[in-house]
Amino acid sequence: MQFMKSLNFITVIAEEKSIRKASERLAITPSALNRRLLAIEDELNCPLFERMASGVRLNTAGELFLHHIKRQQIDLERVRSQIADLEGMRRGHVNLVSSHYAVANVLAEEMAEYRHAYSRVTFSVQTCERDMAEYQLSQLNADLAMTVGPVISSAVKILASLSLAPVAIMRPDHPLSQKSSIRLYECAEFPIIMPEKQDHVTALIHLARTATGVNLNVVGTYDNHAFRDQYLQHEDAIGFHLPLSYSSSMKTGLITKPFAQSDIPSTMVCLLQLSNRVLSVAAAKFAEQLVARLERQFQGVN
Repeated sequence: MQFMKSLNFITVIAEEKSIRKASERLAITPSALNRRLLAIEDELNCPLFERMASGVRLNTAGELFLHHIKRQQIDLERVRSQIADLEGMRRGHVNLVSSHYAVANVLAEEMAEYRHAYSRVTFSVQTCERDMAEYQLSQLNADLAMTVGPVISSAVKILASLSLAPVAIMRPDHPLSQKSSIRLYECAEFPIIMPEKQDHVTALIHLARTATGVNLNVVGTYDNHAFRDQYLQHEDAIGFHLPLSYSSSMKTGLITKPFAQSDIPSTMVCLLQLSNRVLSVAAAKFAEQLVARLERQFQGVN
């Protein structure tokens, strides 16, 4: 696989935007790396990078060639995985992008279950919102994506989808905890904690506030769910959550309560892949496991 190793040099140079920095990462000398690059450019009969005083950057030909490299790497990973599959072993790497609502509540459990059966498979997970997730699929930087909100791109394929409505999350002894469902206006009597960055769920909450005229008392914001869950245990505050966990009882000791359907609408949660992409065996098998689990857990999965 010496040829693929040489192609990987191009990827690293593009990422580092510097031959010197790329050589440090690849543990070879800058002059040796530059010779490898010049040899590839000579074989292609065109330069791939613009040389600048501050470093290098891909030109148009380089962008095309880098996309080709990614395709080659994906095909190689798929073939390796298929060969391993024939030998009765699953191995490979699965790149995932996901809404933060799914990372802890769905993907962590499913990845652990998958690796229990196939310990040679590794994973990487990037948290991002729907637009970036669809972009990462299109750029071949991700095999699968779990997104919240309507699918925009026509270049992606929906493997599974379900409709979920945001719920309130609170302590078990919260004054509203005995209600089977709550109204948005009831939340106005208590402190509210919201995500720092707006996502699709917070956008739904904002639309509901506007439609109902409810003025929520937002006392704090957070950038990760662990802080939210810790904070809610110390005050009669309310947060908002998308019920993707496999139990209505949160593992943190918190509970969730649904809103009246007329207050906050449902949204779509989707498992996606790029339409024209053939997944590696590992990624395809993991996708099958996710779809099966979603179908068992959530009735009416499309």
